Amino acid sequence: MKTNLLNFIRTQLFSAQTSFNNIKHLEIQLRRSYSGKKLFLLLFTILAIAVLNMAWIGHLASDDKAYISAALGWLNEFPYVPDSHWAVRHTLNIPMAIIFRLFGEGEFQSVLVSLIYGIALLTILAFSVRRIASLNAAMIACLFIIFTPFFSETVTISGVDVVETFYVILSLLLYLFAIEHKGALTFMLAAGIASGLAFLSRETSVGLIAAYGILFLFRPYTERWRYFVIGFGFVAILGVEMAYYAWAIDDPLLRFKIALSTFDIPDPITGTGNLVTNWWFAPIFSLLVNNEFGLTYWIAALIIFISRRKNKGLDHTISLNQIIFVFSVAAISWFLVVGYMLDLRALPRYFLVTTILVITVASLYGSFLVTQIRVRYLTLAIAFFVVVQITLIDLSNQQLLLPERTLTRLANSDKTSPIYTDPYTNWRSSYFLKWAGTSRDHVIITPPEQGAIFLYNPKGVAKGFATDYGQFDPKKYHPNTEWSLITIFRGNPTLTGSVLIKSGMEKLIEALGLNRIIWETEPVFLYRVE
Repeated sequence: MKTNLLNFIRTQLFSAQTSFNNIKHLEIQLRRSYSGKKLFLLLFTILAIAVLNMAWIGHLASDDKAYISAALGWLNEFPYVPDSHWAVRHTLNIPMAIIFRLFGEGEFQSVLVSLIYGIALLTILAFSVRRIASLNAAMIACLFIIFTPFFSETVTISGVDVVETFYVILSLLLYLFAIEHKGALTFMLAAGIASGLAFLSRETSVGLIAAYGILFLFRPYTERWRYFVIGFGFVAILGVEMAYYAWAIDDPLLRFKIALSTFDIPDPITGTGNLVTNWWFAPIFSLLVNNEFGLTYWIAALIIFISRRKNKGLDHTISLNQIIFVFSVAAISWFLVVGYMLDLRALPRYFLVTTILVITVASLYGSFLVTQIRVRYLTLAIAFFVVVQITLIDLSNQQLLLPERTLTRLANSDKTSPIYTDPYTNWRSSYFLKWAGTSRDHVIITPPEQGAIFLYNPKGVAKGFATDYGQFDPKKYHPNTEWSLITIFRGNPTLTGSVLIKSGMEKLIEALGLNRIIWETEPVFLYRVE
């Protein structure tokens, strides 16, 4: 009996020691996991800041002028009534108005809305993918997105692309959450509200409505009547806007009248950003052969193909299968509707939603591959992808308004005498001059007279037209041989340009007319008129 008692005590002590070791091992694993997450978050934050700093654009003096104008309208003209399709982007313009109220007007403040939406998009995707799949999948998705040139650029300008994408992705994630909870009506309603906000961002989000229609017909995942709750949420948001217009100007259909007027385009296929103009191939080439997306679609397709081959028959969780199917349907639906049914130019910016959805699906498949590939090969593959994408971000070179920034700097450096320039450059500089507190009388846009200091922007003069001014004669703004050249202003070289300059290839590239590869912007010239 004594022996049995001793054996029992030894057994219990050994069991306790084993349990203690197991608990200690679990604690170490949790600490390592937590430390790994913190390390990834820190490294990703540093990396994201570096990439965004490299891709940073700021004020473009393009569509963003209209967004800024609408934001100021909400601040100063209540009840504000939009007068263009840019002005009805309420999910961008109203937050910008709030930021202007809180922090004042400025270039960074105008971009801050897009930056916040970009961070929010990464956050909701990372948490959702981590919860449904794994930390590996979330990390792959975040890295994939931040190194996609168009995403890194679009969050550094005042634009609606990332705003619309945020609400589309939010709607789909809320829908998936509802399905996971047996079609919970609260989440179905929230998905509908998010889709309504996506529509207020831009009408191209009918691509999302088409995706819900396909799911409703062919794979509803829940009772079909619950989809009407999504529709109710969508209509509720539109109803609020229509009620506002009915109250303000007695025209609840104002948005739709403005939207329909924008479809009157003589040739919707040709335009900036297109590699080909063929109606069938333009959308495809926009995704596959464009520096805005780089290798994103090629690598995503390769990951999906290899993973499906290597993991054939692998049982995914129900949630994982659902997000893959729903995101795939939404990606294809968006591409077809926006690329072929809305009579739009096949510009890359219209396909950011498809891009984010494809990246997410590829990341879910990629999370299985990273554990099956040797570290050496995985490191080489990631390094190759990063180098190519960074180079393409660099080559995107959005021409950072050197003439307009130079005009503003010159106008504020000497306030005793005015500076002359062409009407187009002055129009593009309007918000820079306003934010700098420059008097409008200090910049003169009539043809320069004797003794004048004239900033010559070849591209601006060549336009021969400026919004809010009309036509002007470029010949009256061209320098002649009697004018004295004071200085030439050049932009900084691009990263690629710096390499080419050091390798002695600068003259060859310039001779081929590819200056944009080397310099961030074309030079501008400061003359004294004699």
